[in-house]
Amino acid sequence: VPSSMENYIVNSKDDLSKEDARQIRYDVLKNSLFYCSSSSNVRAAAIYRGNFLSSSSSYRRSEEDISSVNGTFLSQVVFDDVQKRLRQAEGGLSDRVQLFLLNDPEGRLRGSSPSENDRPRPVILAVPASVTLSTQQEPNIILLTALTVLLSFRYSVAAYALNIKTFNAVLNELDLSILVRSLPIAFGVLLLQVVHEIAHKITAKKYNVKLGRPIPIPSIQLGCGGAITPLRSFPSSRTHLIDIAASGPVTVLILSLICIVVGIILTTQSPVIALDTMPVVSVAILRTSFLVGLLSSFIAPKLMLLPISQPIPIHPLVLIGYSGLFASALNLLPIGRLDGGRMFMAAFGRPKAKKMSLLLAAFFWVALCFNVGPDFLRFWGLLVVLFQNSNEIQLRDEVTAIDESRLKGYIGLLFLVATILAPFPGALGGS
Repeated sequence: VPSSMENYIVNSKDDLSKEDARQIRYDVLKNSLFYCSSSSNVRAAAIYRGNFLSSSSSYRRSEEDISSVNGTFLSQVVFDDVQKRLRQAEGGLSDRVQLFLLNDPEGRLRGSSPSENDRPRPVILAVPASVTLSTQQEPNIILLTALTVLLSFRYSVAAYALNIKTFNAVLNELDLSILVRSLPIAFGVLLLQVVHEIAHKITAKKYNVKLGRPIPIPSIQLGCGGAITPLRSFPSSRTHLIDIAASGPVTVLILSLICIVVGIILTTQSPVIALDTMPVVSVAILRTSFLVGLLSSFIAPKLMLLPISQPIPIHPLVLIGYSGLFASALNLLPIGRLDGGRMFMAAFGRPKAKKMSLLLAAFFWVALCFNVGPDFLRFWGLLVVLFQNSNEIQLRDEVTAIDESRLKGYIGLLFLVATILAPFPGALGGS
């Protein structure tokens, strides 16, 4: 039984009867496009090992052969055929059993020599229909939401700390209008996260995947560091998983970049009177990201020529976009159950995703121990290592790969994330 299913199977209230297990092999799989060579079962699960059969001939095919049938991956054709036969099986079998297509959790096909097809072969896993994801426990969402709202408000107020006029007004005149003026920033930060979750919901509904309530991640540095969006049903395929995972952060990345570009333009075009009322940050904030620094160098090159500690007024849109940009980039890191971890697994498979998660977890531990990297990155890394570095849930079809266009798009997205998280070395042209 794959580790991604162990907890759900162990906690299952129903057993997979021997009669159902036998019917799957000799009724559903017999004469199907999946040639079943052997099977084994436990109390609440059964695994059927074998190979794919071409729809046009009877020779065997492994899941690594990506030949297609009418433009569709062979593994998808085979599993669709098996699922159809399950629905047509007598005695209401489909009401009691659900099937998954995955790579053999025990590695290479039983009986093959070590040098023969070292990669895992496809297997079909059968479990009771009662095995679901709806019983997972959730942390205190109300508390985390309140803390996220509070820290988002703190992020917005802190943006005015270097504004001398605002500081003097608060100190000498007890003028608290800053609390009202900072609200748009806090609202914008939270609104981007709401858009993130709406995008997830829309895409998940399209693919008939249930999502749990989003769990916000409070961030001292960014106000809101994103959210954990639990899956409450099994996605049908790697394509569905990557689309659901990408929808939220990609939407917010686009909106955040628009906010930053428009904000910088408005800053350079604002009169002095308007600049006096804006948040004030150091030039360093524009250099914490290579992408932001690059955009700033083209839009406002004079700003990037200033000393890194020089305070400058900046439009609130820049700070809203800054928070959303980094929160989305961090969510896209290929680790655990983050959006990025789900996308990496969908693109390259579960084994490679596990290795990448371990590699990044090790990097974050080193960063924490030796105080390397920005504070927000180390803080985020601590949260991920402690709470999100676990295997993703099982997909119904984990063998069929994503198409080439999605794979290229994801690789491009990884490059974009790298440009966001990498620091900008200096303004174009030098200083």
